[in-house]
Amino acid sequence: MRTGEGWGYEATLSVGDSAARCTAPPGADEYHVLQQGERRLWDEAEAAYRWWLRRGLPGRERFGLDISEGRSRVWLDDPSAPVSV
Repeated sequence: MRTGEGWGYEATLSVGDSAARCTAPPGADEYHVLQQGERRLWDEAEAAYRWWLRRGLPGRERFGLDISEGRSRVWLDDPSAPVSV
């Protein structure tokens, strides 16, 4: 989002009846998050981001997906290393 002071940030997440909205004014070191519904979507996004950082910022070429008879499984680097989703 652009204001008279420059560019800020705004992100919105929604799944079913849950939603999260994050806003940060230009130059801010902190941001404001509003969450509603059963799931804490912003908390989930932050946890996923930290997981990704801890694993060395893997690119999408390192992920795989197995699908069979109504089941699916996401993995990182090797099918024997499933990712919890």
